[in-house]
Amino acid sequence: MSRPVFYKLYAQLRYRGLLVDTLHVSVEEQVAIFLKIVGQYHTHFSVVIALWRSGWTVSKYFNAVLRAIVKLAPELIYVRSTSTHPKITNSPNMFYPYFEGCIEALDGTHVKACVTAKSMDRFRGRKSYPTQNVLAVVDFDLHFTYVVSGWEDLLMILLCCKMSFLVLMGSKSLKMLGMPPGQAYYHHIVREHRTRNVQKSFFNHRHSQLRITVERAFGALKNCFKILSNKPFVPLKSQAKVVIACCALHNWILDDGPDKFIYDEPT
Repeated sequence: MSRPVFYKLYAQLRYRGLLVDTLHVSVEEQVAIFLKIVGQYHTHFSVVIALWRSGWTVSKYFNAVLRAIVKLAPELIYVRSTSTHPKITNSPNMFYPYFEGCIEALDGTHVKACVTAKSMDRFRGRKSYPTQNVLAVVDFDLHFTYVVSGWEDLLMILLCCKMSFLVLMGSKSLKMLGMPPGQAYYHHIVREHRTRNVQKSFFNHRHSQLRITVERAFGALKNCFKILSNKPFVPLKSQAKVVIACCALHNWILDDGPDKFIYDEPT
């Protein structure tokens, strides 16, 4: 996060009354404490040493900033456009008119979770370590428009079934997820032992090239916020909120301009 983006962030949180200066800790330092933990994966103890604050102070203001950003998240994580993205319309015979009306892409990812031994089995999946499942919808400018974190079973089933798809306006496929009505293009599973369908294979190729947007967004998110790629040091009830906060901050950074953690799309 660049300095201008950081300045705008804490100024907005102060202006909205979500954070207030205290006698000994300013809003700037409160936000810095939060970003050092989620962005650079500092432990609470290392922040205590670096900033000469007590562990109670670091924990208090980390949670205060977390609550503030989660409250701000609905204003940052939303659908920005319902029209076909120029990435599709400007690629005739590649994406257009096959994906006309497509506005977003949906997929899931695993984020490491720190859980008790009693609840370990509920968070055990195809990874060798416990994870929480995150479902996200991303537009083609890499903004997160819908995020659900902390899932244990349902998203795992979706991932195991490889039900990744592109979201379009006007269908009923997403009602089961509690999302606004939209149409979906599903990735056709073509099994090797069957006769390969040329049309489905062609569709899969185009679909994968377009759906890589989600992978780029997840990659940028985890590169920017190191806590999502490592075992978190926060309680279980806060781990899902951390994911939401990181997605909101990701959108905040993109709204201000290009992000250094987003690499060019492969051609």
